[in-house]
Amino acid sequence: MVISLEGILCYALFNLCLFYQKLFIQQAQIRLFQYKKVRLALLIYGILATVFGLMFILYWGWKVSWTEAAILYIFAFVITKFWGLVEHKIGLSRFAFAHAFISVFALIAFALLLLTFIP
Repeated sequence: MVISLEGILCYALFNLCLFYQKLFIQQAQIRLFQYKKVRLALLIYGILATVFGLMFILYWGWKVSWTEAAILYIFAFVITKFWGLVEHKIGLSRFAFAHAFISVFALIAFALLLLTFIP
């Protein structure tokens, strides 16, 4: 495998932050209704982050290996779902706003880190 464990974890954390960003947009839809510009900015930001994640997987599959790209995607999906279960059991969902706020900045950091793993 070309991708390292750090690369796999970085992509998984990127997906986790993207999950929190989308969750926050869905939960805050009613509260942010009066702030149309904020809601629009968050939606555009979420769409761009999703496109970046998909393009990273497609590029990895095209340049390196489709098998590795599939493994990377599945591993990130499993980590995100597992963390969702852990979060629900522990009761961290009351900090959803903090997770979403942190994920706005963490998405940028993880995206830049992912670029360093491209061969």
